[in-house]
Amino acid sequence: MFILGVIAALASGIYLALNIWAGGKIDDAINALLMQLQQFREQIITAVAEILRAINGVLVEVDRVAANNAISQVNRAFYNDAVIFGDVEQALGNSYQADNGLYLLLDPRVPTSIVFLSPFLYGVTLRIAILKQLRPSYYCEAPFVDEYQQYIDRANYWIQQINDSITASHTVTVRQLFRGTGDTRQSRWVATHFRNRVVVQIFSGAWGDDSEATQASVTQQANDSRARGIQRDRQDFGVVDMENTVSAWREAFHGALRAALVREVLNRPAMAIDFNPDGLMVDGRILPVGSDLRATLLERTSDSLPKNRHASCP
Repeated sequence: MFILGVIAALASGIYLALNIWAGGKIDDAINALLMQLQQFREQIITAVAEILRAINGVLVEVDRVAANNAISQVNRAFYNDAVIFGDVEQALGNSYQADNGLYLLLDPRVPTSIVFLSPFLYGVTLRIAILKQLRPSYYCEAPFVDEYQQYIDRANYWIQQINDSITASHTVTVRQLFRGTGDTRQSRWVATHFRNRVVVQIFSGAWGDDSEATQASVTQQANDSRARGIQRDRQDFGVVDMENTVSAWREAFHGALRAALVREVLNRPAMAIDFNPDGLMVDGRILPVGSDLRATLLERTSDSLPKNRHASCP
């Protein structure tokens, strides 16, 4: 889905940008993405409803008024409160109200509330842009960290529901077919990959070959076709873009915190190797990093640190 791809690009751009305001203006690349999204507000509102219909024919109505109001509020927080007036309190308050409202609408007890996922992805991404500009230490302030962990968990829950729907729509059957009678009777194995009960691809063994090896072979071919179909749908329906968006949220916190702690504790600029998912590079070794990055770094480097040095949020 184009819309979700743009949201994912926006999220990644906000995370990667060192400064989204340059000379009082929004970074050109991010501004271009924002302008694209503004032109497709209705598609943002209905994107997930359309995805569900494409996956399995289920038509779910979205409360356009609620979604539109949330998008309008977070846009106002970004453009008016943050960019134009630099009003920290208003920008943070309005963006929180918009995103928290969508968070509450995405109620796991109400399966149809999944339709609010795409406006939620959009709003939460813009709030990171606001935090990045107006609260530079957002990534180590507990209220923001806790807030975004809730957002990440809620988004991942609903993304998993879409993944489950895609997976369930692809099935495989394996049958042994027969022809002839008496001495001329023969059989063969046939495995079929279906998507929503529509044949995608058929894999057959040779007539007269009813061996277990051939059964396993055609079954594997059909399962491979199913796996490709699932991955293709995940890409085509924007699920990969959704996952990339949530990943960018996580990195906006964890990546920024890593960089800050490397500067403060290891006393050097952050390098690409510092974002290795396996851990941090310290004295030529990759050290596994737990959930508390500060404690990990301080523990590993305490012997070599000046006695008066400590890690703190910028």
